[in-house]
Amino acid sequence: MLSQRLLHRYPLHAQLRARPRARPATPLSILLQTRYNSAQAGAAIDLRTTVPAPLDLPAQQPGQGAASHLYATGKAYLAFYRTGLRHVWLNYRSARGIQRSLRDQGLTVPQAIAKGRLTRTQFQLLHRNRHDIRRVPLFALLCVCCGELTPLVVFLLANQVPWTCRTPSQVRKSRQRQDALRISGQQQQNIAHNGNGREALVRVSGVLGLRARWLRPPRGVLQRRLDRHVNYLECDDRLILSSPDKDGPRGWAVTEVEWALVDRGISVLGRSEEELRDALDNWLLDRSQADVRSLLQRRVEGCSTA
Repeated sequence: MLSQRLLHRYPLHAQLRARPRARPATPLSILLQTRYNSAQAGAAIDLRTTVPAPLDLPAQQPGQGAASHLYATGKAYLAFYRTGLRHVWLNYRSARGIQRSLRDQGLTVPQAIAKGRLTRTQFQLLHRNRHDIRRVPLFALLCVCCGELTPLVVFLLANQVPWTCRTPSQVRKSRQRQDALRISGQQQQNIAHNGNGREALVRVSGVLGLRARWLRPPRGVLQRRLDRHVNYLECDDRLILSSPDKDGPRGWAVTEVEWALVDRGISVLGRSEEELRDALDNWLLDRSQADVRSLLQRRVEGCSTA
């Protein structure tokens, strides 16, 4: 009798009871399902697990020894890295689901984009997780072997760290290095304007983060990396411009705007949020008149800063 009263008073309860009983959802499955639903809506907030989590370093307490403070700082870094690795795993599970869906439809990523079957959120998740998952084995081994000393070792192997595990100082130094290469391009325009020159290719690859600071791979390797990056940006631009979201990038979190600009070789240091959003708008406007490769050439080599 009580059950019948509940069904009459709460119709939604009746609908739920009429459905087949599913397995109890775990916290992980809840998070993944939420991500899928939000990705269909194009919400940029779903990419939070693809960028570094906040890093909270302990302040030195009165009377605390230097060794004790360093140990506590090391533990904070280790907790930060563990969070980053957990996020890589979550992203991997989500990416597998997207890839499985594409396989079931018989579509590659470019085909899915052309048919409107893939959102930008999903595309970015696939791209960023592909970068991170290749770096997990070595980085996880470093965390296990070095423990609290991991930050000291990682400093020497910054390019082999997953994006989710990069500290604010690593991100800042990487962007400063990219800006330094861009300034170098402005000072050597005679080389920069020769788009086929090796020095120009090395500089462009450095600004776009396609090579380590201390490595100069063969020209063929750099060219292949640059070609892949150009294809990636073409897909990303197409998804942005075809998004049903009326606000477009104006509705993104500022971290997503910065990420998009860095991908396109555009400086983000010392700029206000409004300037960052304007710079991305300018790129998208210029895309109606020029291809990705030409725009990269102009911005990376100093002909344009926006």
